[in-house]
Amino acid sequence: MIHQRDFSAAITGQEMHLIHGELLFTPGMPITHLFLLRKGGIILNNPHHPNHYTRMGKDELLGLRDFLRYGIWQQAAVAHGPCVALALPAARLTRALNAAPSSHRELLQKLAE
Repeated sequence: MIHQRDFSAAITGQEMHLIHGELLFTPGMPITHLFLLRKGGIILNNPHHPNHYTRMGKDELLGLRDFLRYGIWQQAAVAHGPCVALALPAARLTRALNAAPSSHRELLQKLAE
């Protein structure tokens, strides 16, 4: 028999409640946390392409690509309606990457390109 494992307890972080229009981060800010969306949506807007935006929704992770490639946010993030996000410390990911085999780190870097 196959059992489905619940990993929700392994994901610990500070829950943030945002109101519509609230700014989560702006381009150039250092990435200190990644954000797992639990409810609502976030609009990502690139200042170099103001007519292009990305909508992120429930259970999506914000920041992994920018964290791995740049260490700073490349876009602005604004709550679209009421939003709940789990703030996960980026330092925790750094420790995990440093402990991982180099082949795993290289694969993540390639995926982030």
